[in-house]
Amino acid sequence: MESLKTGLTWRRGNNFWSIFDTSLPLRVSGVEVDVGSYYMGINRSKDGAEWSLAFLDPHTIRKRRIDPYETHLRPMPVAFTAPLTFRDVDSVAETLSIRLSADESEPKLASFELRWGRFELAAPIELMELPSLGRDE
Repeated sequence: MESLKTGLTWRRGNNFWSIFDTSLPLRVSGVEVDVGSYYMGINRSKDGAEWSLAFLDPHTIRKRRIDPYETHLRPMPVAFTAPLTFRDVDSVAETLSIRLSADESEPKLASFELRWGRFELAAPIELMELPSLGRDE
């Protein structure tokens, strides 16, 4: 965990950007996320105590010609962030994994989990409105 220096944005995944794409409006840790596609990163506060999911606008990233590898080397144009809960876990994740899990008892609720080593970052996700089942207008 200490290899993730404080006060920076880090990409999640390997090689290209991890992408967060939604066709429905959501709340991630209480923060509204509009319909759209975002590059995803992780922010760690300067004091190292707080973590957040960073949403980056792909258009801005392309316009500035930012390579995913550069995220931790210079300030990133983060559109907005959503708080993440950090915790140590007992089992070891051999590789970094990102998982979105639906709540089977409540269709409007889900969770985001990112695991690596003995660490986990998590956030609740809430669907703000259910789609209509009728024809598109």
